[in-house]
Amino acid sequence: MEQIRSFLKVQRGEGKPLLLLFLYLMLALASFTIARAVRDSLFLDQYGAINLPYAYLAIAVVISAVVSLYVRLAARLSQATLITATLLFFILNLILFWWAAPRGWDALPALFYVWTSIYGIIVTAQVWTVAGMILDTRQARRLFPLLGSGGILGAFLGGVFAAVAVRSAGTHNLILLLLVFPVLGIAIVRLLSRRFCRNCRVCQRAQPAVDSLKGEQGLAPVARRILRSRYLRLIVGLLALSAVVTLLVDFQFKLAVQESIRSADRLTAFFGSFYAWVGLASFLLQILAGRWLVDRHGIRVALLILPIALLSGTLVLLAFPLRLWAALLLRGGDGILRHSIDKPALELLFVPIPQSARAEVKSAIDMVIPRLADGLGGLLLLLLTRGLQLGTRGTGLVNLGLLGLWLWMAVRIRREHVSTLRANLSERQIFPGHALQAAFLDRESTERVRAMLEERQEDVVLYAIELALAIGRRELIPAHLLRHPSPSIRSRALDVLPMTADDLERTLREEEDPRIRARILARGYSMRPALESPAAPDEHLRSGDIHMRLAAVTGLLHHTPPQDIQTARDYLRMAVGPLDDDSAEWVFVAEALGEIHHPAVVGLHMRLMAHPDRAVRRKAILSAGRAGQRELVPVLVRMLAARDSSSAARSALEEYGERILGTLGDIFTDPFEDMEIRRQIPLVLGRLPSQRTVDILTEALEEEDGLLGLRTIGALNRLRISGRDLRFEEKAVTSRIRAEGKRALRYEHALHELYPDPTGDLLEQLLREKIQQGRERVFRLLGLVLPPAAAHAAYRAILEKDSAMRANGIEYLDNALPAALRKWVLPLLESRKEAPDAPVSVILEEFCRSRDPVLRECAQDAVARRRWPGAAVAGAPA
Repeated sequence: MEQIRSFLKVQRGEGKPLLLLFLYLMLALASFTIARAVRDSLFLDQYGAINLPYAYLAIAVVISAVVSLYVRLAARLSQATLITATLLFFILNLILFWWAAPRGWDALPALFYVWTSIYGIIVTAQVWTVAGMILDTRQARRLFPLLGSGGILGAFLGGVFAAVAVRSAGTHNLILLLLVFPVLGIAIVRLLSRRFCRNCRVCQRAQPAVDSLKGEQGLAPVARRILRSRYLRLIVGLLALSAVVTLLVDFQFKLAVQESIRSADRLTAFFGSFYAWVGLASFLLQILAGRWLVDRHGIRVALLILPIALLSGTLVLLAFPLRLWAALLLRGGDGILRHSIDKPALELLFVPIPQSARAEVKSAIDMVIPRLADGLGGLLLLLLTRGLQLGTRGTGLVNLGLLGLWLWMAVRIRREHVSTLRANLSERQIFPGHALQAAFLDRESTERVRAMLEERQEDVVLYAIELALAIGRRELIPAHLLRHPSPSIRSRALDVLPMTADDLERTLREEEDPRIRARILARGYSMRPALESPAAPDEHLRSGDIHMRLAAVTGLLHHTPPQDIQTARDYLRMAVGPLDDDSAEWVFVAEALGEIHHPAVVGLHMRLMAHPDRAVRRKAILSAGRAGQRELVPVLVRMLAARDSSSAARSALEEYGERILGTLGDIFTDPFEDMEIRRQIPLVLGRLPSQRTVDILTEALEEEDGLLGLRTIGALNRLRISGRDLRFEEKAVTSRIRAEGKRALRYEHALHELYPDPTGDLLEQLLREKIQQGRERVFRLLGLVLPPAAAHAAYRAILEKDSAMRANGIEYLDNALPAALRKWVLPLLESRKEAPDAPVSVILEEFCRSRDPVLRECAQDAVARRRWPGAAVAGAPA
């Protein structure tokens, strides 16, 4: 059983619902094939193929009314109840047709032709709707082709039955035999709804949200939903083109058949045999290649196969018009490929549609669009055959044009499919600055900010100041905040309010807080050499308040030429000379040095960066970045290796910006440099967005050290979302993704082989940790080749417990990634695992000789515990 399940790609728990769905679709297609053989023979025998366009128009008119009623019922009933009621209605119809057939009612062939089309549309759409509700996105992609083979098998069995039974029962009596399917179909649907309903979606109403439409039901709200969605519009266009082309192919085929076969029973036998052989060929194609093609390539390839085949068949029929063999080739190719490859691919298009709307939208599209397209095709046929008198050759030429449009539409919908999957991952919405400004453009919002600035609470006013700056309305900040009781508010107001020298002098006289007075003084010195105030600069330098002295020396050194080292040192000596070595005020000095950009302070800065007091040392390191002296860079780089100073050193190096990228890059890529320093540098580079930074980090992607590699990838991720126009070398990133994916898969295969059941071994825990780290690195790298928000949203979705959300995330990656990456990325995410490619002894021997010391030690420990007594491991401890 395991071998069968593995061959069919059916996982545990999927067998029973899949079998019921398989039988359901098989019975539906078998009954439809029988009905279609009866329909075609009765119509051609009485009306002829030339009148088929009128039947197509009638189907289009009737189906609109039928589907409008169906959608209304879908809004009121559960899917199980709706399907049961529909099948009971069809049972009554079949009994009525069988009763009327021998009574020679002339309109019966036309009515039965229209009824059969509606019957086939509804019953097959119901099967796929139920399947889409029971299976999630990834299950659908994997199992829809297998499920489709059930329909193909049903078409084959129905065709064989029609061809054989017509000889003894006659065409009319086949109608009564169709009753078997609706009866069995009801039983299967009730069983599915009770046993395998996922979150009760089959047995609940199809669209509970319809109540919010206040009684507006039917096709109108569904049509508006479709028109609002570009993805749904493309699906509609693709299905409509497919239906029109198929109708033209069917018309050409039946014209050729009518030329060769005349009686009703012979026509029924021919159509039954034809549909049987088509069904058999479809089934074989589905088993041998269809499932593999759809599962491996998805809609990227599958949607293109049918139109390309029809294009070739149409060219053959144009060369040999009305030849039965050419018509059989064209129509047979359509039937074989449509059900084995095209239909499962089309069904995958509906899976990304939100569950709340899928049943209603899919029912409307499946039932209405193809038949409306049939009506359009009927009008086109009347124009071509009756109006323009073009015949089969003209019809074929028109079909070539439509097939070209079909191919273009298929390519377009592939791109939109990926976009829809990405949107379904619930990406986090970002509130950008321009949107924030737009939100506060109205007068009421502006007045609200102004009122917040008049509050007494410190946190409210500070928030209002930042909000006013964020929306570009600095003028809203009032000058009287300089006199606010809160020192924090006065200090922030001093930073953001425009002030003249007179304003600073007045504020200095009114301010009592010594720190704020020092900041006012420093700002004044930055405006001119000396602020015109009662106190002279020398007096400020001799003040007993360290903040006043530091403000004075900052302002004076701002105007001291860089070459005048001695004068600058004299000022410094006056400011800090009175301090003892163990004075607590050195903290203020260390912080103030960040505002002094004179080379004379470098020596003092270095001394304070090595100060025994940790607080002083940290302040000096942080202020080094603001000071910007190049002589301090080597000191800061060395401090990256120390645990207590690495964080502050990183922040300081960030302040230098791009001008030290050369120095950082040389150290980062030097294999002989201290590894701890190299590991810290990506944390700095990630905050310096530039193309040169990207290039430096990209060169190190192949670095073997795990932590250095992870931090390098993280830095590149930060640069990707920085908003700058940066180029990432796709070849290097792709190579790294392959390497990470291959390594993680090797660990996963090893875990599967070594520990089929959890044991708690250190090696087992290490392997699980390495697999998780590998997945994280892969997704971080994917953020460099995919839209970053989409890659992050896909990763979040895959971590979700909700299987449907997880399936959407994997399906998005399956469609968005190039083939070279899918091979290594998707197996890390899928729940199904491939068989390990190495035996236990080979795996353990590799681990015991690994260059990774932790992996090597854990493997040797596990071997020493004789966890695998039958494995002979070279390189393991005795």
